[in-house]
Amino acid sequence: MKPAYLYGVVIILLVVGIGVVGWQLMSDRSPSPTDGTQPPYTLPEPGAAVTRQGAQTETDPRVAADFRRQQQNPDQFTLEGTVIVSPYVLQTWIGTHTGGEALLKYAASTGWVIIDMGGGAWDVAGLMEAGVPEEIAKELIRKSPPL
Repeated sequence: MKPAYLYGVVIILLVVGIGVVGWQLMSDRSPSPTDGTQPPYTLPEPGAAVTRQGAQTETDPRVAADFRRQQQNPDQFTLEGTVIVSPYVLQTWIGTHTGGEALLKYAASTGWVIIDMGGGAWDVAGLMEAGVPEEIAKELIRKSPPL
């Protein structure tokens, strides 16, 4: 006859094992479009260039929302314009005492992710150093308004 405590140990191990497997399955899943972490839209068309300096300024609201979500103090930033050459974006931002062009990249599981906040205007070499392919880097710079 087996000791009674062994049954309790076996039951505890089974419950823990099922919990670990369930946690692993849930943490590996991609976020759904309705849980607030994945934008419910397809990648924007390339070339959404903007203008500045007194002209109309366009900011893609989906890029802006993802940008602000990644900031500790999102209300301290004004967003001036968005240049999209999929899957990359240059988002012009102005802070209280600083500003620049942030480089973001689109990922289906997370939306637009900031790669580098930038501290001024980008050039082709800088974008390529950050991992942007040369042709996309050239197109981003060509479509970017002067800062």
